[in-house]
Parts: sequence; C-alpha cells; structure tokens
Amino acid sequence: PRTATIFAESDQAELLEIRWQGLRDLMKYDEALRKHIDQIYRDRALRAALREVPIFRTLPDDKLSQVMARAEFGTYGDYDWSGDYKRLAQSGESGQRTQEPAIAEEGDYPNGVVIMKAGFGRVSQKFGNGHRTLNYLGAGQIYGLQEIAHNWRQPDAPVPLQYTLRVIGYTHVIVIPTSVMEQVVLPAVPKDML
Repeated sequence: PRTATIFAESDQAELLEIRWQGLRDLMKYDEALRKHIDQIYRDRALRAALREVPIFRTLPDDKLSQVMARAEFGTYGDYDWSGDYKRLAQSGESGQRTQEPAIAEEGDYPNGVVIMKAGFGRVSQKFGNGHRTLNYLGAGQIYGLQEIAHNWRQPDAPVPLQYTLRVIGYTHVIVIPTSVMEQVVLPAVPKDML
C-alpha cells in the first residue's frame, strides 16, 4: 500500500508516476538510482516492514535503528516466470520448475536472517537424490532464525543451515546479517520468543 499522500499546492502541479515494474527495470541498469531508491526505502519504509515481523516488534527504537542501518536488500528470480510456468503446464511436462534460484542452501553457514518482503520462497531439505518441499514462505515470513539462535545460545556446537530456501518466481528479500542478529537482536528478544 502507499505510505504517503501527495497534495498539490497549486492547480499547475504535475506528477510523474512510474509503475514499480518500470522502476525495477531502471534500477537494473543504473547503480546510482538503485542506491538512491534503496536509501529512500531504508528511510521511509524499512522500519514499518521490520515491525511487522514478531522478532523485531519488541526491539527498542535505538536497536531497531542499528538493524536498519545494516539491513541488506536482495531480489531473486525472473519477473516473467509465470509465462514459463504456463508453457510448462500446457506442455504436460511434469516435475518441479528447474529455474528456482537458491537464496540460501542447506549445509551453508547462516549468513543472516532472510525476511520475505514480496514474492514466495520454497523451503526444502535433501531427500534421496533430490529435495523434499517442507514449506512455502510469503511476505513477512523469515528463514534462518532457528540456526542463528541455536548458534548464539550454543557457540560450542554450531549448526549449518538445515534447509534450502529457493525462489518461486520473483522475490524481494531483506537480509539481517548474523552479526547484527547476535549482537543487537537476540540479546534484546524475550526468551520465550526464541
């Protein structure tokens, strides 16, 4: 939803509205524009997005500001993926879509908590010669917290990521680095939330 209302101060005002698809395409080719838009998002909308996630809801404002300063943004997948899916479905071929980029893989070091901002992800685990789907994540859901919390509580017995997170289609994520989780978030979170 829109986060602001715009009022014209005169009858001679002009407003240029760029749809998000166009903005996304412009940001692919202009690094300065991408950084500018990321900063605007960080200043105006990141706080609200993080407050929607239960583990960040109870953080004091000063700690949330520290998290916001170190948050990273990522985009994965192919925006036009639905057309590929439709062609696959019409062809009658069975099986999982082969174009599911991994955001994080089972067995890797947990680099941070991944927050799904938009789109969907598939959580899977190795099973035989393939992967078995365990869950799907949508906007506002997180991945990687269990392993990071375990490693923070038991530093002598660290565990790698237990599951793989793959993109279904096209996905925007916010990543909070492990060091920020360990130094800022986990010490401030009520024990019953972990």
